[in-house]
Amino acid sequence: MDPNIPAKVHVTVNLQRHQFWRLMYRRNRYLEHASDTDLANRARDIVGNVTALEDNGKIGLVQIKDCAYWMELFTHVLEEMVLRGIGFPPGFMKDAAVPRPTFPGDPRGKKLLEQLGPLLSDHAFIAKLGKSKYLETDFKLGRLRISPASSYAVSDPSLSLAQRDVELEVSVYLPKQVKLRVWDGKTGLFKGEVEPLGNIKATSQLGTDYYVSCMTRQLDLRLFDDFDADCGIIVHRPTEFAERVFAVAKRALPTWVGGFGEVKYIDPYRPPNNDVEIFRSKDFRFWYQKEVRFAWLPLELPQAKLDHLYLELGDISDICQFVQI
Repeated sequence: MDPNIPAKVHVTVNLQRHQFWRLMYRRNRYLEHASDTDLANRARDIVGNVTALEDNGKIGLVQIKDCAYWMELFTHVLEEMVLRGIGFPPGFMKDAAVPRPTFPGDPRGKKLLEQLGPLLSDHAFIAKLGKSKYLETDFKLGRLRISPASSYAVSDPSLSLAQRDVELEVSVYLPKQVKLRVWDGKTGLFKGEVEPLGNIKATSQLGTDYYVSCMTRQLDLRLFDDFDADCGIIVHRPTEFAERVFAVAKRALPTWVGGFGEVKYIDPYRPPNNDVEIFRSKDFRFWYQKEVRFAWLPLELPQAKLDHLYLELGDISDICQFVQI
């Protein structure tokens, strides 16, 4: 909030914005056929993305440029609940990906980020967060561990909530207005088009496992807790780092194709019009992680079982920095 603008003006503007969002949602009621449970889960995921861990250890909101988008989506959920005459069920925030407050104590990573601030303010960077007993050795040896995408399983209790995902598929909901084309299961003859009773859940699956290495382009205080991390490798020259990684990967995985870039976060109820690239797409509940990733897919035979693999890069201290809480 701008201290030079009276609070009454802020309240008026926010109310007008809220009313506008409600009106626009009623014109495009895209959540009309979502189940009550899915609606509550959507609200939980939005709260997880709009909240942040502040320097004082309290829970706050993300930057205003991002906050407005998530508040609009939250307003849509509330409006749908108003139209149904329901409220949030008890315990709907269980397992929500929200920051853990530390007030009156400071967040674990506060001093580290204060020290890094001046070093990171003038250039783009990426960071690998983790435990020092693993990452410090990787840094000293100049290596990067890449993992099977299938190893990040929703059902794996050894992973944090921030790491549990289904990396081999992406699900979205197609609107009820979409017509379904039906063929006879026995004859194969086209039987015509039908209108579904509700939204259609469409799941795209990748027919092979692949290698991935996940990083972030933004260091937030909450990430140290979310990933149970006490250290990180800061890559100060991401482009050069990627070139070294791909040079080594080309020798280790000669029949694979690799890519590097920001993850695209998919809103399941407002999916993009173009095809979703599963290997670099995730459900929007993970948006707060600001992930960038390396990914390699096999060009030849699909892979059903992969082991972790180390790429030996050599000395990376000229473009990377090891930091610890």
